[in-house]
Amino acid sequence: VSADWLVETRAYATDKLTFTVGEQEVNAPARTATVTVYSELGVVKIVTVTQEAWSPISWSYSLAELGAAAGRVGVAVAGDKVYFTANGELFAADAATGAGATKIALPEGFVAGGVHVDDAGNLMVSGPDRVVSDGTCGQLQLYKVAADGTYSALVDYNSANYWCTEMGNFRVKGDVTKDAVIAAYVCGQTTYGLYWEVKSGVVGESAYVQLPDMSWDASTGVVAPAGATLADGLYCITYGNDYDLFYYDGAEWTKTWESPASWMENFNCISTTEVGGKTYLALTMSCHFNYDYTDIVVLDVTDPKAAAQVFSIQMNYHTNNEGGLTYSDIYIKGEDGKLAAYVVDSWMDTVEKYLFPLE
Repeated sequence: VSADWLVETRAYATDKLTFTVGEQEVNAPARTATVTVYSELGVVKIVTVTQEAWSPISWSYSLAELGAAAGRVGVAVAGDKVYFTANGELFAADAATGAGATKIALPEGFVAGGVHVDDAGNLMVSGPDRVVSDGTCGQLQLYKVAADGTYSALVDYNSANYWCTEMGNFRVKGDVTKDAVIAAYVCGQTTYGLYWEVKSGVVGESAYVQLPDMSWDASTGVVAPAGATLADGLYCITYGNDYDLFYYDGAEWTKTWESPASWMENFNCISTTEVGGKTYLALTMSCHFNYDYTDIVVLDVTDPKAAAQVFSIQMNYHTNNEGGLTYSDIYIKGEDGKLAAYVVDSWMDTVEKYLFPLE
């Protein structure tokens, strides 16, 4: 055998030889090896084995190609459309191909920060994260987008109760027309998860839970609902805890996944979905001193207190946007037994779809 990725597992057989083929790395080029079969008479046969290149990327478009400008972004999918925000505007494109992006009108004067889809497919758009300037965190807004293009406010929140550096990074689970949880991030001197429980379509009063550690802003941490009720728990990643993933069961936080990252990493998105009876959580980790190092990490969180890493791959990456901010986003869903991941990369200039086998 001419390569170490092709290993003979049944040696010196007289009738049948068995080989194990090593797993091909994501985005690696095709590779070829030869197997030479000998007998007492010499070489009997030479077999060539080729392993093709494999990439999970289904499609990839720069925001410029889609008529948008780089800027803080969000991405989500509802029905046959992928929605993304870029530079304060909201767009929709074909989810299967990424083509045909069109701009969606926003309420007058509204600047889009993120886009969100709940488990029932309800489309929402949030305002930008609010940065403290005068000791308060300003106004947080989350709107539901109706099929006719009209908007209704789900959250319109002005806080002077937190001494913080930044507030925002909405996440939603459940069905906002029935039962759901809406969460946002508060960071600074202390760090909180801000949340609203939705019961029978009515958004309740805001409440908060203190997080395990602090982050400097909403691009270095996130808190996300695990399900449609607070009893399902919360996930969070914060800047100060080495970017480990924590799960909150209503009483305490438990470290459920230990990140391999160093201090220079940013984790600012969490997306969950169910495929084949298992619950998966995806996040992106990206290094704000080396943007070439940007990974998608997928975890099995069927047991939320004992997350198991399924895989981690390096995302595609492109040229730097002028702002140089690391603010990627990810949305995952099941498609024909596979895991589809829709991503806006950490350069905030490219929208991509990845399709991962789960076997």
